[in-house]
Amino acid sequence: MLTTGRAEREPLEGTAGGVRFKRRTVKFTITDVVFTGLDDFDRHYVYVPLEVLSETLHPGRGPVADSIQVRLADGLSQEQGREVVRRLWMQWAAGRDPWAAQAIVRTAREHQAALAVEYKKQMWMLMLIFGVVSAGAILLIFCIFYLIVLTKQKDIAIVKSYGLGSWGVAGLYVVFGLVIGLAGAALGVVLGWAVTHNVNTIEHWISVVFGLKLWKSSTYMFSQIPNQVNASAVLWVSVAAVLAAAAGALIPAVAAARVQPIRILRYE
Repeated sequence: MLTTGRAEREPLEGTAGGVRFKRRTVKFTITDVVFTGLDDFDRHYVYVPLEVLSETLHPGRGPVADSIQVRLADGLSQEQGREVVRRLWMQWAAGRDPWAAQAIVRTAREHQAALAVEYKKQMWMLMLIFGVVSAGAILLIFCIFYLIVLTKQKDIAIVKSYGLGSWGVAGLYVVFGLVIGLAGAALGVVLGWAVTHNVNTIEHWISVVFGLKLWKSSTYMFSQIPNQVNASAVLWVSVAAVLAAAAGALIPAVAAARVQPIRILRYE
């Protein structure tokens, strides 16, 4: 049963010229359930035959609609689909009512632009927080490498006495930092992909075991947590992680390069 927003005017008995408004109720038989993945559509929208609904609400006027939703074929970008829909609409509107040419054709992303902007702000704020936390990793690498330099001064002096220059010693520590950064970035990408790909399963089990619902579709509009990996974001974050590891090893590398073999090995 569908209760529409259309109200009918009926004469009110016992009054002169009085009217009352009555809702129109239309009964339909549910034949299928549509799942779009968008909580707003899945929760608040129903799809009924347009001809039947129009004939019931507006007899004799034919199908009437104020908006049309078009689903694009797989592999077609939103921009391409928008241009195709606009061209077909203009061809249909040619020679018809003048208002038809004033119709607005927008993609779903353009329709939800304001919400997408807020989501991007939250994402960048989250990246900023992660960046501040990751600064602690740079400090940790610096401390570990600096302790290595302090405890291995004799070994560094021996290596330099065999002919390795200061730049070579410094480069050795920087390369060591790069290797650690590459290993950490590779491990992080693999673990991040695994968690992202299975995030809905993880969220489900957290809800089952702990009774904690982490994702509310009514708040975030989507019925499931997005689990697609953005390759470009992964690339620049990984590069930043490797460079950060190298930066953490830079000062210890300079300290290692300044080791004087004569002073260290004087009493050996």
